[in-house]
Amino acid sequence: MAPESANAQDARLASSVEVMPKGHGLGNGAPAREETNVRVVARFRPPITEEEEKDQPAFAVHAGDNSNAIDLGVAENATVQSHDGKWSFDFDTAFSEEASQEVIYHRIGLPAVQDVLTGYNGTLLMYGQTGSGKTFSLFGRLTQSNLRGLAPRAAEDLVQQCLSSDSEESTIQCSFLEIYRERMRDLLHPSNHSLRIKEMPQRGLMVDGLVQDDISSSGDILKALDTGNAWRSVAATRQNQYSSRSHAIFTLYVSRRSLTDLRERTAKLDRP
Repeated sequence: MAPESANAQDARLASSVEVMPKGHGLGNGAPAREETNVRVVARFRPPITEEEEKDQPAFAVHAGDNSNAIDLGVAENATVQSHDGKWSFDFDTAFSEEASQEVIYHRIGLPAVQDVLTGYNGTLLMYGQTGSGKTFSLFGRLTQSNLRGLAPRAAEDLVQQCLSSDSEESTIQCSFLEIYRERMRDLLHPSNHSLRIKEMPQRGLMVDGLVQDDISSSGDILKALDTGNAWRSVAATRQNQYSSRSHAIFTLYVSRRSLTDLRERTAKLDRP
C-alpha cells in the first residue's frame, strides 16, 4: 500500500519493517500479556529518502498467538525482531507502514478518551528520535481530516460527546506547554512569562501560571493546536528540516456534572 500522500511520508515512526503472519518464525509466538493501565506500542513509518528506499527491511513484526489476525498494518501482542536476530522487543501493539491515522486513533486514542469520560486521567506519550514521526502521529495535518493525528481526533471526540449530552453539564479547557532548554513557555499565550513549577498538597506537581482556555466547540480545539504549534521551537537537523526541538504537552481538562444526582467527575488527557 502506498503512503497516503507525499506530505505524509515524513510521518511515521521508525524505518523499514516487514509484517509476518501470526506466530511466523517465533515457535509458539509471543506470550499472552496481562491487562495493564500502561500500554506500549510501536509505529513504523515508510522510507523517505532514496537511500532509505534502497534499504532492506530491518525488522519483522510478528503477531502473538492470542492476537487477532493482522488487519490494516496492525499486530496485537506483537514481537518486533531484527532480521539479524540480535534484537527482539515485545509490544502490546505494533503498527506497520500501512496503518492509517484513523486506525492508530481507534487503537490508542479512543480508549483513552473513553477513560477520561468516566473520570480517569489519561496520557498519550510519544517517544523516538528526530524525524521518526512523533509530531505527525500526535498532531498530523490539521487541515486534512484524514491525516489528523491523535490529539485533534481525541479532542474532537471529547468535545462532541461532552457537549451533546442532555443529562450532564460539561466544562472543557485546554493548555499547551512547551519545555525547551529547561525553560517553560505557554504556547497559547507566548507573552505569559510567569510560569513556575509548584507542588500542591491535593494536586501534586503543577505549572503555576499556565493559562487554561475554555473550549466550546471542535473549532476551538483546532485553533488552539494550530496556534500552539506555530509557536513551537523548530530547527533543521540532518534527518528532519523542521524538527521540533522541544517537549510539548497539550492537555485537555474535562469536568462533567450529572443533572440528575449532581455527581461530578473530573479528568484530564495529556499528550506529551
